[in-house]
Amino acid sequence: MAIRRIRYLQSKKKLPIVVGGTALLLMAVMMFFEIRRGRGLPSDSGAAGLKSTVCTARLVGDGALATISNPYWFVWWATIGSALIVTSLNYGAVGPPVVFVGHILSDLVWYSFVAGVIWQGKRILSGRRYRALIGVCALFLLWLGGWFIYSGLTGAIEL
Repeated sequence: MAIRRIRYLQSKKKLPIVVGGTALLLMAVMMFFEIRRGRGLPSDSGAAGLKSTVCTARLVGDGALATISNPYWFVWWATIGSALIVTSLNYGAVGPPVVFVGHILSDLVWYSFVAGVIWQGKRILSGRRYRALIGVCALFLLWLGGWFIYSGLTGAIEL
């Protein structure tokens, strides 16, 4: 009975690996289809060809939703973030707000840097170069997805 239970649990450990690998394969295939269709690609005119009709509040809301839905966000706050808050109590009541504001400002600086790099990259990566980069990324996802599925089925990776 115990051996059957152990085998059952081991088979369930493989499922997330295989499902994750399948998801990576699907993403790669969708990327190839998008390259063929030319959808989601920057125009040859660069940043000037982009529409600026997106509402800023919607972008902020989408960013907040993406942050909160990230499981590592909770892990970070449950471990490192809470340790920072507890340590900041050594500085009295002013400690936690200072840590929080410092953390938010560091996020703002980092994401502003990333946004700037992406914005400038649209000038450099337009047309054929952009499609080539997406194609290379899709090939990597195909390889990674295949490796996950193979490793999950053969037991090379275990959770």
